[in-house]
Amino acid sequence: MTATAPVLLPAPLWHDVSRACEGHTPPATHPVLLGRLRGLLGQDLADRLSRQDHAALFPASGQAPSPLVPRIDGPAHGPTLTIRLIGTASRWADPVAAALAAVTEEGLIVPGGRRPLLGRGPILWQHDAAPEATAAPGPGPRVVLETPLCLAEGATLDGTALGRAVRGRWRRLAPWLDPDLIALPALSPPEDADWRRLRPVGPVRRITWTRIAHRQGERPVPMHGWIGAFGMNLDDADRLLPWLRLAQALHAGRHAAFGLGRVGIRDG
Repeated sequence: MTATAPVLLPAPLWHDVSRACEGHTPPATHPVLLGRLRGLLGQDLADRLSRQDHAALFPASGQAPSPLVPRIDGPAHGPTLTIRLIGTASRWADPVAAALAAVTEEGLIVPGGRRPLLGRGPILWQHDAAPEATAAPGPGPRVVLETPLCLAEGATLDGTALGRAVRGRWRRLAPWLDPDLIALPALSPPEDADWRRLRPVGPVRRITWTRIAHRQGERPVPMHGWIGAFGMNLDDADRLLPWLRLAQALHAGRHAAFGLGRVGIRDG
């Protein structure tokens, strides 16, 4: 299967390569399934990319963050699998599209599922000139963690921890981003006190799962992250939303390259 990349705007904030699939994925399995998708892509791209380019997309632990992030969108039945390439990583859109096509044509095994996810239809392309699926929020917007947010060991999730995870993600990805793309001086980073005013909406809970570390001889690695939602009032929204919009595009927290720390913004 071949795919032709569209003409991109210079240095996009993100560039998505997607394919709709047949099959079913329960939301509770997303952390495991996202990691499995990333692992299969890494194996396929090892044969398509130079060793240097592969190491940039799939760096060893402790090195610069990966600019490749898997995502799952749409309904649980017939979801769309998306690979988001951040900033200048869009240069690898063509081989990533070919790898996604190969992985979905072979079938992606769903944990606990009866049959694999199989690709259908063409590879789709989108970049950040198009709006996010979540529209601009109205009064009382909510911040929803759509995949678990991983924090430092022992940390608990509150508004301040979320804010630090968002700022930290932006700093780590800076080498991949065009500084002229977003007028950061105009964003005036919020202080911890600003983030502290985010209030939980419903339960905030810690969940655990296990991923398989292919680079470490298929070793099972225990994982944990936080799921929950936070609300804000309009006085805080003007200050916080620009940074939450960045997190919506880039994810937040640790292990974001596994699709974790995905942030959604909803109407209150």
